Amino acid sequence: MRGAPVMRSAHRPVRLVLQSRVPRPGSRLPRGFGLLELVAALALFAVASAVLYGTLAASLHGGQRAVEISAATLWGESLLDTLGTDAPLRPGVREGRFDARYRWRLTVAPWQPPQAAASPLPSPIALYRVDLEVLWDGAAGPQRIRFGTLRALTAPAAGAVGGGP
Repeated sequence: MRGAPVMRSAHRPVRLVLQSRVPRPGSRLPRGFGLLELVAALALFAVASAVLYGTLAASLHGGQRAVEISAATLWGESLLDTLGTDAPLRPGVREGRFDARYRWRLTVAPWQPPQAAASPLPSPIALYRVDLEVLWDGAAGPQRIRFGTLRALTAPAAGAVGGGP
């Protein structure tokens, strides 16, 4: 055996140690989540779900309210646009319904600017203060939106004619 090289090592021979899968008494091997961790995770999930649900509900409620206000605004602007064109503009209070959900209350009263009261000359224009209130039963209970404007009529027609601009 003269030609075969001899391997010498300064290290000790490696011993393979096989461990059984059965834990020894007193040893702690990680075996997944414990009951306490699962309860804590479930509680955290419940709190997060409740917060998310509340946020979504508030968002949907706000969206519904925006739709209601938009519809009421369109009804109110439509009535103000036609005011005095289909019926004479007269001082007083009138009420009506747009549909089964939205109703309105209109108040028309003569209006005079403060400086006009000091003037001895009569004005050729009569001004009327027009207040419109649109009411409806919304998701959050009774709701209302108010509009106010001035309408000008020529003096001879003041009191009972179709509107002006």
